[in-house]
Amino acid sequence: MDYQNVLQSIEMPFNPDDIEIVENGTPTKWTSKGDVMNFLMLASIASQAVKVRKYLDDRIPNGYIQTILVAATPVRQLVELPWIAQSVSCINDGPNPVFIWVNTLERSPHQINLNEAFNINFEVHKLRKLYFQCGPGFAAAVRVVAQD
Repeated sequence: MDYQNVLQSIEMPFNPDDIEIVENGTPTKWTSKGDVMNFLMLASIASQAVKVRKYLDDRIPNGYIQTILVAATPVRQLVELPWIAQSVSCINDGPNPVFIWVNTLERSPHQINLNEAFNINFEVHKLRKLYFQCGPGFAAAVRVVAQD
């Protein structure tokens, strides 16, 4: 796609013919000023570039890894990660199954069976909280490896 086709495919959020400028009480039709339009387009492009840059920067890990040991019981337990992580691995060292919720209790939990690993990879920094719980009368040891 060449430059002219790209310019023609960009939709304007308004129709320039509908713009009126009132000077000294007299409405006049707006005439396109190239420098104004260039500024508006560059401002829009710069805004989008900043958003793309933030997204790409968020995908780059910082290299932090921390292991957290959790004793899961029938009472739901909140584990707040020491930083907002990109990925987490939860390993159930047993002896019983454990249920995990990620970031919120509004979704159904995921069951992790004995010696099973549950890997969560969001690719961007979104992991903040984990909730653990075992069934009534049961307990389990869980290793949480948070990676940033």
